[in-house]
Amino acid sequence: MARDWKNWSPFQSPEVRAICENMTPDERNTSMRMGGFYGVWVAATLQVPLMVGVMSFVRGWWMPWLPLLAGGLVVVHLACIAPFRRRMRVFLCSTAWAKSRGFDPETLRAFSLRQGKLLLPLRDGLE
Repeated sequence: MARDWKNWSPFQSPEVRAICENMTPDERNTSMRMGGFYGVWVAATLQVPLMVGVMSFVRGWWMPWLPLLAGGLVVVHLACIAPFRRRMRVFLCSTAWAKSRGFDPETLRAFSLRQGKLLLPLRDGLE
């Protein structure tokens, strides 16, 4: 299967890229739902509280409990990053293709920052 933008990330490890390229349509949909959930989670626990805090300060309707709320949500967000990444590795290793190749969530490398080149989606003929 060809690479596509739906499960692409600029720093995916080669292993994760191979798993994503070989996902079934149902696995791809599940992956996209998980990514969408994470996007909503980031907005709810990080972007919106920080934006409300900054805007309330700028607009002059500052409330003393707002920084505590925003800070608490940021701490909750940071605490949930590791469990989300673990859940994603477990999901990736549970795909049919990854199971057939013996991938293990404990050893799966999700990111590759020393790759040397950035592989863009939908550029198969240009590499």
